[in-house]
Amino acid sequence: MGLYGILIGLMAIILIPLYIRYKLSGYSKQSKHSFLIVHTGLFFTDSSWFFKSLFTKYLGLYHEYLLYNLLSGISGYGKILINLYLPQGKNVTDTEIDILFIHESGIYCIEAKDFSGYIRWDEKSPKWMQIFWKRNQFPFHNPIYQNYSHIKSLEAILPDYAQKIIPIIVFSNRSKLNVECPNNTVLQKQELKKWMKSQSHTILSKEEIDQIITTLSPYQKYTKEQERQHNSEVQILQNS
Repeated sequence: MGLYGILIGLMAIILIPLYIRYKLSGYSKQSKHSFLIVHTGLFFTDSSWFFKSLFTKYLGLYHEYLLYNLLSGISGYGKILINLYLPQGKNVTDTEIDILFIHESGIYCIEAKDFSGYIRWDEKSPKWMQIFWKRNQFPFHNPIYQNYSHIKSLEAILPDYAQKIIPIIVFSNRSKLNVECPNNTVLQKQELKKWMKSQSHTILSKEEIDQIITTLSPYQKYTKEQERQHNSEVQILQNS
């Protein structure tokens, strides 16, 4: 067996278990994304402008997938919805929620950020900064404000549960945050499981969780036009 055959064999040993795990996951069934599309984030990062511009639609999917798996292992009764397109009002494009974790301890509206580099942020600042080696700096819009629009749309659909919705921003472990969030609403993936375990209270029954899932599930059935409009809006925000 030559070097080429050895490399192929090694790739098969690595990728086949990943493929099987992905196909059996709830994320695969809900998102309907292909294995290769989701795992783009394994091979490319946003530290390169070229790859960031080329794969901007897909780089965050692997982070979402990892978060889905992590939340699936949280004890207690809970269910997960991904990629919800909720209406914001007249003449405004729908807002997309990355991950919604409806758990007995609350409704967690999660904005997933698969960023690398050093993240300099402030809760009240309209722009945050992604920094690579203190030379390349890329501003991006405050995701807390972004998640606020998600919360308002959720509250309009679930008015009886407005006080039980909890916004969270979760960065991938490839990034480093300049400060800790005092109220634990901005954190890294490696901190999420421990934080979720601290939410030990029960405020939602199984029946309520199932009813919320029934109410929100139709918003996963988005059209290509909704997706196109949302991606266009995100691109405009990134460039502004």
